[in-house]
Amino acid sequence: EGLKSREYRERIRAANGLEDIGSPAAGAARAICVATLDSNSDVQKAALDALRSIRRDLYPLVLVLLADNDDRRVVESLFALEDLGQVAEPASPVVAVVLLRESTKDQRRRRAKVCTAGLECLFRLAPDDESLILPLDELCASADSEFFRGFAIRHLGKIGELKPTTRRSILAIL
Repeated sequence: EGLKSREYRERIRAANGLEDIGSPAAGAARAICVATLDSNSDVQKAALDALRSIRRDLYPLVLVLLADNDDRRVVESLFALEDLGQVAEPASPVVAVVLLRESTKDQRRRRAKVCTAGLECLFRLAPDDESLILPLDELCASADSEFFRGFAIRHLGKIGELKPTTRRSILAIL
C-alpha cells in the first residue's frame, strides 16, 4: 500500500521498510520493481535499494535495464531474466517499460536487438500477465515495425487465451 501512496515520502518509507526486512519480503518484489519506475528519483533509488535487499538475483539485471545505455549489457540482462524464467516475473513491468522506450528510438539496429530480446523475455516471464495489456497496446500503436507489432499482438493473444476475462479488452485493441 505504501508504495502506491500519492505522497512520495510515504513511498520512500515503504521501500526503506521492505529493504530492512530483506529477503522475507520477496513477495513484494513486483511492487518494488514497479516503484523503480516512479517519477520521483528518490523513490526510484529507495526502490532499487530495496530490490537489492529482497531479490539480489533481480537487482543487477533491473539496474542495467533502467540505467545502462550499452546494447550488449541490456540484451544480456534481458537474456538472463529470460533464463530465470517465471521466478523473474516481478521484473516484467520494467521489461515492458524498456520495450516501450526502445521501440520509439530512432536507431533501428539498436532497437531491433533490444526489442527482440525484450519481447522474448516478456513472453517467457509473464505469458498471462494482464497488467501488461496496456504497455503491449502502446507498443502496438508506437511500433513502426510489423515484426514488433506482430509480436505484441501474439503476446496479447496469449494473455487472452490464458485469461479469458481479458478477452474483451484485448479485442478492443486488435
